Amino acid sequence: MSYYASTLKSYLKQSWISAPRSDFLYILLTKFSNDLQSYGDYLCNQNQQVKANHASKILVVNEIDAETLKVYFLSNQKSTFDFEQLVNALNATEYWVSIQIDSYCPSQKK
Repeated sequence: MSYYASTLKSYLKQSWISAPRSDFLYILLTKFSNDLQSYGDYLCNQNQQVKANHASKILVVNEIDAETLKVYFLSNQKSTFDFEQLVNALNATEYWVSIQIDSYCPSQKK
């Protein structure tokens, strides 16, 4: 991504981009190339962190979160499905026993 960001930034140094008819493009291209560079840096850092975690002998998983189920909804959506049966089934089962949860989920996506 750094390569593509630097390629885009090289266009910003061209004479045609400083023409008045290209002002809108200059602003957008500057923001996009900076964002692309930042995202590439973020992915490189995440990759290094994942490699370090995989090479580590220390457990990096939060054991409390590993045995819980979290259900997330978009902030503008309301769930019409009651998860009480699923939560009860999960609480009644030992954490190492697998559960087929399809029967607890709504059959149609909304």
